[in-house]
Amino acid sequence: MSRSHDLNPTPEPQNVALDSEIDRLRARVSDLEGQLQRARGESGGEPDLLRIMAEGTSRAFGAEFFRAFVKNVAELFRVRHVLITEMLPNEPTHVRTLAHWKVNQFGDQFEYDVRWCPCEAVVRGEPAYHASRVRELFPRDRNLVEMNAESYCGVPLVTSGGNMVGHFAVIDDRPMEQPIFELSLVQIHLARAAAELERKQVEEQLRVHRDELAHVSRASTLGELAAGIAHELNQPLAAIANYTSAAIGMLRADGPPPLDDLIEVLEGADGSAIRASEIVKRLRALVGRQSVQDDIVDLSVLAEETVGLIRAELDSQKVTIALDLEPELPLVTADRIQIQQVLLNLLRNAREAVAENDLDDRKITLRIRSIEERIEVTVRDRGVGLDPSILDRIFDQFFTTKSDGMGMGLSISRSIIESHGGRLWAVPNPDVGMSFHFTLLGDRSRS
Repeated sequence: MSRSHDLNPTPEPQNVALDSEIDRLRARVSDLEGQLQRARGESGGEPDLLRIMAEGTSRAFGAEFFRAFVKNVAELFRVRHVLITEMLPNEPTHVRTLAHWKVNQFGDQFEYDVRWCPCEAVVRGEPAYHASRVRELFPRDRNLVEMNAESYCGVPLVTSGGNMVGHFAVIDDRPMEQPIFELSLVQIHLARAAAELERKQVEEQLRVHRDELAHVSRASTLGELAAGIAHELNQPLAAIANYTSAAIGMLRADGPPPLDDLIEVLEGADGSAIRASEIVKRLRALVGRQSVQDDIVDLSVLAEETVGLIRAELDSQKVTIALDLEPELPLVTADRIQIQQVLLNLLRNAREAVAENDLDDRKITLRIRSIEERIEVTVRDRGVGLDPSILDRIFDQFFTTKSDGMGMGLSISRSIIESHGGRLWAVPNPDVGMSFHFTLLGDRSRS
């Protein structure tokens, strides 16, 4: 017997479009890399230094490529400042540096207003070249003064679709005989830089979109857990009421109240209030919309807290859960709320998988182990398992084995784990049920 499944093959349009765009840009980068290699092979008459520039950037991608490119240009052409910028969304007159070579070293990244600068024409899409006296031409540009600039050349970075995404600029304290961006090999690198920058922006859009989906999923999960959460919160609130009533009774009694007993009652009320506050904080953190954060996370503690969130749900269906947590696990650097979201998804799926078992066989195991440099988390159930024919598809968006499911939980969970440099997968158990595993990189210096 296997779990029923309901397949909706229609992918989520925006997510798929962004994924396809990233694939297209990766192909564009590879094509430019091929052009670069061919240019190297055909550049027998060019200086060997240009060959060095190609070799220095050929295996670099993203931020590493930007840094390698500006460094090589500065060193090969012996200029003092080289920078690559990106346009800022909704601020057409502002740019942010992605890589800045500043007099023999990398400089700090910064944002600046291009008005009254030679860059102003460049971000409008027009290459600019000032062989000398650039500070006299742009007296209001304080950056040129600080750089002791004499010459400038800049060129826009334009995508294959014709969109401005940033610019490349060279600034020196000597006159510049020719604009560096006119050299053929430099132009290939500039096309590569534009493709890398476009890919960076599309990947950022994809990350924001996935974060939005994760937030919606957390809110949906919270709604489904509402009854259990109300039960969990009701316990400390009822205790506070009982402790407070007892304290009032002591104070109204004839004669002075027994001080030690009164302190004990009030401490009980205080402890219950703290417990209720912690429950609310956990819930607000779980459902809150926030940017991704790097926290130092104790997975054992997080596992126990997550089980606490669904304890009432487990108890209502007579499901038992065994925690098998390796002592003194290394800590991990991760977004605490996102990892808790993954644990919640896997544990609730396991609870549903065993819900129709005999009462003595409704069992889940949550195991956490360190394996070399990684921490492996396993959620094992004794449910009916999955049909092998759909095992490779359960992490696809909108694929669900539930009649009322959205098909988003496992897809979002895998995205979260992969964004943390880990892996999420599922395997059938040798006897019965399924095991879902994910890994995160541990830090033994923090164990």
